[in-house]
Amino acid sequence: MANSEVPPAQATAGAPIQAPGAARRGIGDGFARAGASGGGSGQPSGGLFPGTEDIDPSRVFAGPGYWSPPAPRNPLATTTLWLTVLFIFLPPLLVLSAGMGGVALFQSVSRGGVGRRQSLAAIIISAVCLLLWILIYLVLRHL
Repeated sequence: MANSEVPPAQATAGAPIQAPGAARRGIGDGFARAGASGGGSGQPSGGLFPGTEDIDPSRVFAGPGYWSPPAPRNPLATTTLWLTVLFIFLPPLLVLSAGMGGVALFQSVSRGGVGRRQSLAAIIISAVCLLLWILIYLVLRHL
């Protein structure tokens, strides 16, 4: 008993494989072709993947094998956060730490936001600890 709706499978070398009846339903093979009606070569506009604008491909593929480029860093923001943690018990230096956090925050704007969270954390921790030290001083002074 043969179904007249489904044609027999005939493999041709190099021809795309389609499901039976796919041509009638307007379904392709599911893969986009380069230069197809999508209007592109399969790459995002500009030819780069997002976040790879500053990466040198000759460094990534220079050696034997693939390596990931180092993540961008903001050393001032990292240093400020560490100093803030160290200065928790030295209230006068918390002001210095908060100031360094402000400088690191402005620096992170020019670096595309790298170190922004660290510098904000340093500013917030410095401010909260400084306020706690002032509160402790005021309470102890009135005793």
